[in-house]
Amino acid sequence: DKTTLLFVGRLGARKGLDLALRSLTQVNDDDLEFLIAGTGRHEKHLSELAEQLGISKQVRFLGYVPDSELPELYSSADVFVLPSTYEGFGLVVLEAMACGTPVIGVTAGGIPTAVGDGKEGIVVDRSIAELANAIEKASSATWREQARSAALERAQSMTWNRVGQSVDKLY
Repeated sequence: DKTTLLFVGRLGARKGLDLALRSLTQVNDDDLEFLIAGTGRHEKHLSELAEQLGISKQVRFLGYVPDSELPELYSSADVFVLPSTYEGFGLVVLEAMACGTPVIGVTAGGIPTAVGDGKEGIVVDRSIAELANAIEKASSATWREQARSAALERAQSMTWNRVGQSVDKLY
């Protein structure tokens, strides 16, 4: 019955999870949970931050999730969140969309390119208020249903063959 946000990746400072946790405090929705899949040296810091912010009951650290289990995890989430300070391209964005999971990303690195034109997800500036607003918007079941089919379509359009052809055409 909860709206489930998901992050998958290494738990390092560059991934911006502190921003995501701080943004959760600005969202007035008790039925919101944030699943964090991955390991890394910032896990303890992030867990302590969630406790300090009073949202530890909304945040679950899943630890390492094997690749074979990721499609099920992506599919079970309502929205995938990638708040990185830098991301080369953000393959996890396409993995989430390929599982029909809309995305909230930030304007960093290749995230906007991976997300597309906005129907399949939301791209915002890296700020607490912007990310919180995106989370509130994504809490709408109507928005998620519309974004879900667009996310699948976007992921299908980003095959290696199609991307290679686009790059070849560009050059």
